[in-house]
Amino acid sequence: MTKKMLIALLWVPFACFAQNETENWTGYYSYNNIKDISSGDQMIYASAENAFFTYNELGELSKISSVNGLSGKTITTSLFDIETNRLVLGHEDGSFQVYTEDTQDVLQVVDILEKVTISPGVKKINHFLRYGDFIYIASDFGISLYDINELEFDDTYFIGENGAQVQVRQTAITNDFIYAATNDGLYAAPVMNDDLIDFDQWQRIRVGDYTTVTTFNGLVYLGDTSRQIVSFDGTTFSVLTQLPRQILDVEVSDGFLVLTTDDQVYVYDADFQEVLNIDSFIEYPEVTFTTAISVGNDLFLGTTEFGILKTSILNTAMVEEIHPSGPLRNNGFAIKKATQRLWAVFGQYNLFYNPFALGGLNEFGISILNEGIWETIPFADAFNARVLSSISIDPNDETHLYIGSYHEGLLELQDNTPAALFNGMNTPEIEDTDPNNDNNMDYRVGDGVFADNGDYWFTVSQAHRVRYDLVVRRTDGSFRGFDADDVLIESNNGCSNIITTSNNTLFFGAEANGLVGFNEGNAEAGRFRIIGEEGLPDVNVRTLALDNNGRLWIGTSAGLRVLFNTANFFDPENLPEPQPIIILDDGEASELLFQQFITDIEVDGSNNKWVGTVDSGIFYFSPDGQETIHQFTEDNSPLPSNNINDIEIDGLTGEVFIATNRGMLSFSGTATDPSDDLSEVYAYPNPVRPGFAGNLTIAGLTSRANVKITDIEGNLVFETTSEGGSIEWDLTAFGRHRVASGVYLVLVSSQDGEDSTIKKVMVVR
Repeated sequence: MTKKMLIALLWVPFACFAQNETENWTGYYSYNNIKDISSGDQMIYASAENAFFTYNELGELSKISSVNGLSGKTITTSLFDIETNRLVLGHEDGSFQVYTEDTQDVLQVVDILEKVTISPGVKKINHFLRYGDFIYIASDFGISLYDINELEFDDTYFIGENGAQVQVRQTAITNDFIYAATNDGLYAAPVMNDDLIDFDQWQRIRVGDYTTVTTFNGLVYLGDTSRQIVSFDGTTFSVLTQLPRQILDVEVSDGFLVLTTDDQVYVYDADFQEVLNIDSFIEYPEVTFTTAISVGNDLFLGTTEFGILKTSILNTAMVEEIHPSGPLRNNGFAIKKATQRLWAVFGQYNLFYNPFALGGLNEFGISILNEGIWETIPFADAFNARVLSSISIDPNDETHLYIGSYHEGLLELQDNTPAALFNGMNTPEIEDTDPNNDNNMDYRVGDGVFADNGDYWFTVSQAHRVRYDLVVRRTDGSFRGFDADDVLIESNNGCSNIITTSNNTLFFGAEANGLVGFNEGNAEAGRFRIIGEEGLPDVNVRTLALDNNGRLWIGTSAGLRVLFNTANFFDPENLPEPQPIIILDDGEASELLFQQFITDIEVDGSNNKWVGTVDSGIFYFSPDGQETIHQFTEDNSPLPSNNINDIEIDGLTGEVFIATNRGMLSFSGTATDPSDDLSEVYAYPNPVRPGFAGNLTIAGLTSRANVKITDIEGNLVFETTSEGGSIEWDLTAFGRHRVASGVYLVLVSSQDGEDSTIKKVMVVR
């Protein structure tokens, strides 16, 4: 067999980012939607959307995700190779990964992805087949061979007429022939032919649009888009049956042929006699199947909602749900952290705040991370509220929440349980008044915020269709609405997040209008004011954040602005103008985040800024934006995607939670919220041991606390003032040289000098 290397491989043990960074990350992936299942030596390998987990005979689960070196890309197929003890994972974009069980190394293989002669849209990997030393890769353009022992590519076959690319869905080998199920028919060729790279060696032996092909008991079995199951004995094709639904998967294992459609799993014996037909279980009356395999008499059924459902061919009355704890979905749209719980919802809308444009109104419940375990509030228990898109936690009662639905209204939770749904049916302030809307039942509640007095303010989108654009629910339960038509100049306006300032001014972003300010007490001069295109890089304001100095950071679809003085927002003689942050880049002045589509801005306890973007990952800036502390992307961190939906910071621990369109993670930040006093000041790590390359963190500080660090003889080596509840020391003497081994004193005093404490730190070089 000829050997033709395509391009050099990229060997990545665990990941392409530093190992000390991966230790700071925790993955929160969903393992409910199973793409493929493989069996190994007393082990099941279940591939979810962009991670996988293992399940052994003892019932033990282990999960592998981007934190362990996976790319986080969408998985389409997988294969466990028993001989090499390696799991191969294929992706939508043509890349694949080889996970070696013995070493837990991950090899990223990008040959197909980077092959410029193949169009990007036809590189999807559909199926893996092991034969001889090779993995046969069925893809949307043809067949490629990969040596699983040497970890290198061999030939690529374009098998269509005159060498055309055809979509190969699956391959099978029996009786010295290789068969390829394609959208252009069934192709066959002698598998040991050394010249299969020549398209003339391939013959189309049956016309049709085939989705599956496998071999079982000496016969070839085909599935096509007309739902027919066809057998082939090398001479004659025979139509065996026609299934009610499209065939998604076919597997042969332990003497059974297992066929999967979205609503049924069929098990056949060696004579193609139906042994079993599963359409649901009593505990799971509505289930969607994706794949299935048999191991002995056990059946492992992949689903989109419940991970794996394990049952027995001998007794289907017994069923077990198998998957690691995780959120309902990977596409976390909004997240919010309470002291003990992390809340996540999975709504959606497009650039223009249209919830219908991305496949219709989604119907997902609510996920809650509680003491390391994910819990679920089902969609039905949440009053069937669709497109849940925002979360607000009552600062005076963390069991009281509001969740905005971008179609059904405002969902209220009491004692962490859905208690009421407010919309135009029972709350006139949220009513859809458009006479052209047939059912008048489109209640798009955007973001909300609790004011200092406990009132809850929230936006209602689609200005021309609703009675009010801004609504408040008082602490007594009453509602009042405010009409912003005088300043909202565009109809169908969507509103982004809303914040409140210390002087009771509310700010919210408006898709087609810019920055909107509101002050209820400013009735005579006008409660609403707006800064539009004259002061912003784009009027599509997507996110707002008020930092610890009272500055308003404004993220738009085309860049960043900062409003340094919010107090004068309603001063007609002195309306403040948002300003760009100008930085020096290689000596040249440039605008920070120029033309970046910003999705979220969060401020940590040290007044640093975490900024999420649509396609550039996350930026972590110093308080004034002049220093980029980190930029995390899918190339240098475990982020599964550069598309950031939401960021949330735990002020008590400094942990930063990140929701992307392909999974949620957290980063162990060190910046915490300020404490009320200095009674809980501590330093870590302590002692600082040889080889430690990070910074010493001093936490438990009050706001604007003075921190001095001296050696045991009283020589000052570091001094700073805290922005929040923690500071970091780089273990140098004012940045000049590393301090020597010894005991160092941390002297902390409050801003007013009335509270102080001393801590000791041991440094060992």
